[in-house]
Amino acid sequence: MLELIRLISDGVGYHGNWAVAVGATRLHGRRRWSQSLFGNNHRYSADTYEESTGATLAELHNAQGTVTRRLLGPLLRSLDSEEVFEGALADKE
Repeated sequence: MLELIRLISDGVGYHGNWAVAVGATRLHGRRRWSQSLFGNNHRYSADTYEESTGATLAELHNAQGTVTRRLLGPLLRSLDSEEVFEGALADKE
């Protein structure tokens, strides 16, 4: 999604900030999937997850992982899954 926003910004010459948000419903009691019988037992306690943030054009070019972390970090931490998605939460080098 962030890459698409970056491409649109570049394509139309928009150099301002973007407001981005993510949400999910029916999460209460859910946990991350695991192949192991002894997998993670961290369960999400709320029914919905909503998070929003602003993103600059510079972040869309060089720090998409940082923006993704702001949007999904709290959810992933609550499910003890942040390390599983470390690659998606890292910025380009």
